[in-house]
Amino acid sequence: VWAVTAVAPGQLWHSLLLLDMGVGVLALTLGESGRLETAVALPLVRLMGVLLAGTGHLLLQRIAGPSWPALKGVGRSWPGTVTLFVYGCLSLLGMPLTLGFSGRWEVLSDLAASPNRPIWGLVMVVLGMLFGGYGVLRGMLVFFERGEALVKKEPVFWRWVVVGVGVCVLLVTAVPNWWRVFLLAN
Repeated sequence: VWAVTAVAPGQLWHSLLLLDMGVGVLALTLGESGRLETAVALPLVRLMGVLLAGTGHLLLQRIAGPSWPALKGVGRSWPGTVTLFVYGCLSLLGMPLTLGFSGRWEVLSDLAASPNRPIWGLVMVVLGMLFGGYGVLRGMLVFFERGEALVKKEPVFWRWVVVGVGVCVLLVTAVPNWWRVFLLAN
């Protein structure tokens, strides 16, 4: 619910981080039915989501300010920075086509398949994803709302950096068990 009522982007991604940490704790309680590998991989994916959302948030704060009204229309002049922030938030939520999806899917499928677990865990995770998704959507509407045009535009170099990060993230997302390949190779 905190993500829905966030009055600043910082509150939004911090609430999504708390939600993701709660899913990690829930994954630890699954025991034998839940794979310990999933519980160990979730903090790695969380770290990447925090890096993306945190970097985007820091840059947005320096560009326009810390509150939603100050960020009206910033997505039109700084699309790469907004993309970093939004993708990081969606990754913390575990939405499809993000870094956090494979871990979240494992937890959801383990919760659904576990005969000894009450259904409340599954319902809480899904409701958290829905409320968090609404909060991110609300933020995106502010970013692209008509507002005062920022004098300073996003540098072309920064857009290429964001494109490079995006390609790397999509490659990692396309191979959800990338960390297993890396660990087994060593």
